[in-house]
Amino acid sequence: MKTLTRALLMSSALIAAVPAQAVMVTVEAVGTIYDSFDSQGTFGAAGNDTLIGTQVTATWTFDSEQAPSDRDSRSNVGIYDQRASDWISASIKLGSSGNAISDQTLQNSLDRNDYDRVMVLDDYSGRDQYDIFTEQRDTTRAYLGGQYRTVTSEYFRSSAYFIDYVDDIIAAVSADTTFTWTNDDSRDRGYGYFQLYNRTGPAVNIWAGYELSSMRAFTAEVPEPMTIALLGIGLISLGIARRRQS
Repeated sequence: MKTLTRALLMSSALIAAVPAQAVMVTVEAVGTIYDSFDSQGTFGAAGNDTLIGTQVTATWTFDSEQAPSDRDSRSNVGIYDQRASDWISASIKLGSSGNAISDQTLQNSLDRNDYDRVMVLDDYSGRDQYDIFTEQRDTTRAYLGGQYRTVTSEYFRSSAYFIDYVDDIIAAVSADTTFTWTNDDSRDRGYGYFQLYNRTGPAVNIWAGYELSSMRAFTAEVPEPMTIALLGIGLISLGIARRRQS
């Protein structure tokens, strides 16, 4: 019995000594496309405006601990942005077909050309506003005009924002703030945009603007790898203790 108690105490102490959770933030925007271009027919027919009327579900995720510090000193404004650091992941899903594109679609991902930003406004000039933007851009050297130049070979960008003058949507100015917004008032505004471009092959250029019907941000706690490992050690210790008791 003493061995079992000792194993429990050691496991509890180890787990308590390590930060248990990382807070993952997910931002989701839902809307309808009003303007588009699809060069290769990635989501259907190729050409201009072939995606008009299609529902978009855009998703961004990031670890709140990886978010940069607020660079705005005002209490009702938060701006969290950083270049050359891919701290936000993004994806786009169109319709109910399951077809999706994301920053993982890029063939090469170089952080030095990335730019991610979250902006939060709480009762700023009478409005609440949330704005999220992410871009991954890769470059290459190409021989153009008789000399080598640095040109963009591929990029993925995804952004969305809402503005609300009526409802109190933003409760706190922070990178991990949570909210639920719906476009249900005449003064509400919400729009999004995405684009995937690749000139190196297979060539693709798809973009669309969409009007938001809703946008939300929510958090989920994810166990840190060290916590999982320590929990495993604790369970093994319990197993050994039980064998010794039997």
